Amino acid sequence: MRKLWGKRMLATVLAGAMLVGTIGVTGCKKDEGNNATSATNGQNPVAENSTTEAPSLEETATFIPDYERCVVYEDVDYIQNEDYMEYLNLDLIDKSLTGFNGAFLIAIDDTIVYAKGYGYTDETSQVENTIHTTFGIGEMSTGFVAEAIFKLSEQGLLSLDDTIDKWFPSFVQGKTITVRDLVEFASGIPNYFKEPEKFYNGEELKTLIDGAVATGENVPKNFLIDYLTDIELNFETGTNRIINYTDYYLLGIIIEEVSGMPYENYIYEQVLLDNDMYMTNLAYDGAMAKPISKKDVYIKHSNLARGCMTGNTNVIEMYKWIRHVSKDVYRDYETAMKMGLTGYDIDRGYADGYAILNTLTIIPDVTEPSQVDLTKNMLYVVFVTNSMDDLETLNRYYYNVANHVNTLLDNYKVTISTEEY
Repeated sequence: MRKLWGKRMLATVLAGAMLVGTIGVTGCKKDEGNNATSATNGQNPVAENSTTEAPSLEETATFIPDYERCVVYEDVDYIQNEDYMEYLNLDLIDKSLTGFNGAFLIAIDDTIVYAKGYGYTDETSQVENTIHTTFGIGEMSTGFVAEAIFKLSEQGLLSLDDTIDKWFPSFVQGKTITVRDLVEFASGIPNYFKEPEKFYNGEELKTLIDGAVATGENVPKNFLIDYLTDIELNFETGTNRIINYTDYYLLGIIIEEVSGMPYENYIYEQVLLDNDMYMTNLAYDGAMAKPISKKDVYIKHSNLARGCMTGNTNVIEMYKWIRHVSKDVYRDYETAMKMGLTGYDIDRGYADGYAILNTLTIIPDVTEPSQVDLTKNMLYVVFVTNSMDDLETLNRYYYNVANHVNTLLDNYKVTISTEEY
């Protein structure tokens, strides 16, 4: 698959006309007599958002929204858009995903072409995965954090140029590190997951982290602050950019301090609901699907990765998020090059037993990157699984789907006017 990621922006050739509008979903009704489907449905979805008193921080650690089926798609378990079916061989797709546990989606702009769940939510109940089933998303939650920071900046509640000693006064290097540096992974602060020994009292920090990883138990709230005093940076702030959990863990604390709300609540109410993502949440162990493993090594999540690597969503709502990032955040080449330096640009995530991958492909062929308009003519593939024992197997399933998507691109003929750009 060819994708958009940072400066690696490639245009996929597709002859034909501009794709506009949204084509309706057909068929795909849920089987009311299917026990597996009924078990997945759970409670009726909430009719509309209601304003309630924010739960305590302890409650938000396991807070899962009341929605159990995607809004708009409550009555379907998969989506098959008949206007595109002559370009996809569904029998081959299903055959290539034999043994797969998860879900995948194909969409062009605002139109979902195909979306379906495969396999089961866990090893014992035989509840089938559908488009509504939620999975752990790992590092992809950093995009929610980036959006929250930019929103708080737009509201004047913080400045991207604020130095972070404002919130972490005991951190000596914080006097020269800005919020922008954290958002752009440019701080140089060591990664507390991978390099705990580089922090103050590092052996104690390593023991704390190893214990949380082994047991899934929660660590003290904002624990990292105790180990963030006078530490050696990996590189001079602003001179490099390396994806780093520490940067976004600290941003999570800043969001909570600035907004006056529990971090999980702010993300849900101000970021997720703004994008019609009602079932997505930051619960540490809240996914409907549980890891199906041959290794028996997966643990329950804790708040260890709060702010940088926790969250659950389904294939429909992750597509909504990726579409939002492409259309509203990236928009065009210049903006994409700037915003692609942030947590928005992480296009795959791994959590214990879960994996999520997404691909954005530019449909028109353009000669100059500056001509690209990311608000239209985009093809999306979202792929989620709760059976991620090894990357080789995951990639095999993923590229099986990718081959069929390329067939869609090769066969769906339209005409594109360069005057549009």
